[in-house]
Amino acid sequence: KQYIKYIEAKNNCDLEYILNNLPRFYSFNCKIIFKYMSNKILTFSSAYTDEKVIDFIANFLSKNKIEDLAYVYSEIILRRFLKKPELQYYNILKSLETEYYPNFKIALNYAKLLYTVGENGLLNFDELYNRIKVLENTYSDKSIALIVQKILSRKVIDTISNNSYEKYIKEQKKLFDMYGTLEFAVEYCNSLSVISGNLSERENSKNYINIKKIAKNFQNRKAFEICLKRIAYEIEKSREYLYAQETTDEEVNLCNLKSQIQHLYINGEWNDVLRVEKVVKSCREAYMEFYHVDFAILLCRVLGTLLKLVSNEVVSEIVNEVETIYNRYPDEPVIFKQYLKVISSALSSNCILDGEKINSLEKTLVQIIRKDKKCGDEIYGMLLLILHTKKSNENNKQLIEIELDRITIPPVYAMTQPSRQKIDSILYHYHVWGTLDKPIEVVIIEGQYILLDGYARWIVANNNNMRLINASILAEY
Repeated sequence: KQYIKYIEAKNNCDLEYILNNLPRFYSFNCKIIFKYMSNKILTFSSAYTDEKVIDFIANFLSKNKIEDLAYVYSEIILRRFLKKPELQYYNILKSLETEYYPNFKIALNYAKLLYTVGENGLLNFDELYNRIKVLENTYSDKSIALIVQKILSRKVIDTISNNSYEKYIKEQKKLFDMYGTLEFAVEYCNSLSVISGNLSERENSKNYINIKKIAKNFQNRKAFEICLKRIAYEIEKSREYLYAQETTDEEVNLCNLKSQIQHLYINGEWNDVLRVEKVVKSCREAYMEFYHVDFAILLCRVLGTLLKLVSNEVVSEIVNEVETIYNRYPDEPVIFKQYLKVISSALSSNCILDGEKINSLEKTLVQIIRKDKKCGDEIYGMLLLILHTKKSNENNKQLIEIELDRITIPPVYAMTQPSRQKIDSILYHYHVWGTLDKPIEVVIIEGQYILLDGYARWIVANNNNMRLINASILAEY
């Protein structure tokens, strides 16, 4: 290393000096000096244009098999080919890769040249893919695999017309899963967007969501914007066609409606009243035509979305429509949950509903709890909301002290743990004042005290061995 510094300091270490003295450096049998001087050739721009350089290195390599100089030669050949694509350079680099196999650096330059050969139409793309695939399998390197990924992107474009791109998409997905870098992701997602014109709306929707998930893993999310816009455009075209399409086939109708609802959320249009009303109209027409439970579920779902966007005058109409559907399918759990959500949204928006409707739903909820206390939290939550609504119109609240062990905790509450911050706040109040901050809220069903609200307070009371706890009786059945 000191000798290299000495040479550079004493001599004008230009390209001509290196070429004249390279045989002497090789005769020193010192790999460090020879490798350094060989690589220094690449720092001179004239090395890529001067024919004397290529002739000298080719002549030197014909007498001596030296990997370091062969790599320099491959780099020069590659750059010359990029400026002037000629098959003679391809043949030189191909013979270098064969002669110095396995040498990764030379193989990488050969792979880069192969890709450029394909870009310039000098080689059949199938043959090109097979050759680079052999290199990727041999060296298992990310750089060569990325070239394979780019070639697959070209193959996808070339095979769109005959719909034979599927195997290339799968291969791109496999490479992306293997290496997981931004470059592999962009190539794969770009191919998904390229084929979007050949896919159904449902398939494009899946790909759109998939690209969104992939983009979240990278900081440079702008790289995926073009792909997303292209797929969104194809989805919009398909959707407009579906809106205009009139069909009586039940399965096709159901698929179309599901796609329309899905795109309300994909494109962030769930708060667009006009768009939601359009989907509601489509669902209602399909439901009136087929009277099938699947269409009823979809209609209830979009009506629940619409309810959050309209005035209180329209809310009661939506509630009545959903209630009519629920009465038609009283044993369908999905419709019942949608019915509860609609009532909950109506009550939360301070909409005044029919008292008989509320009383009827209250009885239904109590019957469900009587049959199965392990029912979902939406049942207990809905009953609590109804009772709060009714109590807000009354000034009297019945407060009593109940023995802690007499209170039944619904299993759905016991499965969830309140936040540590909430428990600490209640615990602090208990330590300072000697009582809980608020009473718990219970209902009495067939003589059992069932907790509806205040599970965190019950935990604090239980952990501090409190025998009695203040409770507000919301109702008795």
